[in-house]
Amino acid sequence: MTGFAAFEHGGNIYAAAGELGLSPEAVLDFSANINPLGLPPGLKEHLTSLLDGIVHYPEPEAAQLRAALAASHGCAAENLIVGNGAAELLYLLCYARKPKRVLVTAPTFSEYEKAARAAGADISYLPLVAADGFALPWDSLQAALAAADIFFLCNPNNPTGTLLKREDVLRLAAEAAKEQCFLLVDESFQDFLPAQEQYSILADLPQLGVSAAVLRSLTKFYAIPGLRLGFMAGDTALLQELTAKKDTWNVNLLAQQAGLWALRCKDYQQESRSYVAKAKQELHAALAALPGVHAYEPAVNYILLDMQQTGLNSGQWRECLKRRGILVRDCANYVGLGDSHIRVAVRRQDENERLVAALTAELTK
Repeated sequence: MTGFAAFEHGGNIYAAAGELGLSPEAVLDFSANINPLGLPPGLKEHLTSLLDGIVHYPEPEAAQLRAALAASHGCAAENLIVGNGAAELLYLLCYARKPKRVLVTAPTFSEYEKAARAAGADISYLPLVAADGFALPWDSLQAALAAADIFFLCNPNNPTGTLLKREDVLRLAAEAAKEQCFLLVDESFQDFLPAQEQYSILADLPQLGVSAAVLRSLTKFYAIPGLRLGFMAGDTALLQELTAKKDTWNVNLLAQQAGLWALRCKDYQQESRSYVAKAKQELHAALAALPGVHAYEPAVNYILLDMQQTGLNSGQWRECLKRRGILVRDCANYVGLGDSHIRVAVRRQDENERLVAALTAELTK
């Protein structure tokens, strides 16, 4: 699948609000996986106080934010690059490295393929099978890595929610290095995990050298997708190469300052992880109890649903829920899923209950 339809995302509340004749605030968006607790405390007021500063250029290379991220994640500042969202860094990596063939799992986040194709790469798919719980197919992995220049691994995977432990990712990194395939591990949702050290390879990057890097997003966990903020950690030489090929001021003042503020909000971070850990299980149980709905076990703040047994396809579910003012992610354009899957975010309890009630009403018509 290629073309613009293959790369649509969730979170377009403006189009839905216009179509429904509602304000964007009246639309309940389960299609984007954003922290249900909203902005960190005080951030809105802090950003408002900084508005006079937008008459100046932002700090070049986001030096203060890089230092804060390095301290927060146990890295050296010279081993980090900050981006206008994690997606910008995907494109930057592909434009800089110019891979001939890129390997992605199917299904996974479509922006990997889009970035690779924009840089002229061909795409190879590593199929993940629903009957196997979308597990990584280790038996066919070596041959796939041998034929690729870069492998994009989403951990936890979007939209399936499958999550590899740190030792498995390190095993994968060793296999990729042996086949001279660069490994980019997208850990964008790992901030939601209570025990990240069991899954993240950030601390292992110095030993992995030039063969691997880690991508992280701040927009999802800190509920600032409209500001765009992410970072990549890896080998100093790689990050110097990427820095030399990007805009000096690629991250704006408000995004930089939002990141600095959010990293200091330790209570908010803990509360967010605790809330999502509980809410995802409660929502999963409620969805799994619905007739004809198969809900995959969530790792973080989104749940993949197989709606095949309900008699409606994913597009029909998207439309009937939209008429109720609820947006869900139609997963038909994910390579490897077809038209029976939708993805829903984990939101506040009252909103989760409204989603379950809407699904129940549709299922019992």
